[in-house]
Amino acid sequence: MQLLTAGIIAALGTLALRHWKRSTSHPEASVQDMDIGQAVQVESWQDGRGQVKYRGALWDAEAESAGVDSARPLVIRAIRGNTLVLGN
Repeated sequence: MQLLTAGIIAALGTLALRHWKRSTSHPEASVQDMDIGQAVQVESWQDGRGQVKYRGALWDAEAESAGVDSARPLVIRAIRGNTLVLGN
């Protein structure tokens, strides 16, 4: 009876830990969140799309909206795949 009880408790504990880990662990989201709000250096820009220099590499970029002015400093608003979404 003790072994059966211990087995049930172990199984329930394992299920509870798996559920907790899935609900709290999102490392890819936290890494991208660190980039949000960072300033970028415009290399080329035309019609709301272009390339920017960020973290020592060239990235594809697109404007957050039609009102984005590339003459003013641009910051990262979101990341879609490997494209930075920029705004003022």
